Amino acid sequence: MEKILSDPLSTYYLIDPDTDHPPAEFESIYQLWAKKRGEDNLFPCWKDFDFTDFVGWHGMLIISETQWEPFEITYRIFGSEIANIINEDLTGKKSYPGEEGGFYYELDKPYLEAIRANRKLGYAIGSLDWIGQTHRKVAYMDFPMNKAHRSEDFKNPTMFMTACYVHKLSREEYLSAPATIASDK
Repeated sequence: MEKILSDPLSTYYLIDPDTDHPPAEFESIYQLWAKKRGEDNLFPCWKDFDFTDFVGWHGMLIISETQWEPFEITYRIFGSEIANIINEDLTGKKSYPGEEGGFYYELDKPYLEAIRANRKLGYAIGSLDWIGQTHRKVAYMDFPMNKAHRSEDFKNPTMFMTACYVHKLSREEYLSAPATIASDK
């Protein structure tokens, strides 16, 4: 795992797609993605997956399409558990630099570009500070894919499957955490 970016909220890493040791919280989704790569080790496309493949992950997955120039992310599927955490369902919405009041984050573009340029998987860890939940730790693992075809050409992956994991709070952490309501966003 190679650290590539960080700020006070998050740290971003690149992971070799052939790793034997993915982050433990993402082991099952990594194994699924690796299996869909097949023996040819080409990055899978969205149509390689079936809805039932994601049992246990449905509410914590984001499927997004990326346009590189000009840079823009369109959320095709935004997991219901994630939507509940941030109090907004982003399915069908776009995120881009300069967006007013949206969910674009300044490290999104360099992070996804690093995944693309290095032909790696992405992994990010941080907190939910940006929605007033500093006490909640979250991790993301980003799996590049193509929309319509399996491809050795990885210069312009068109989709990302992002698995999210919110670390469970201990009873003491839960009881000592500040109360957060939707208006705190």
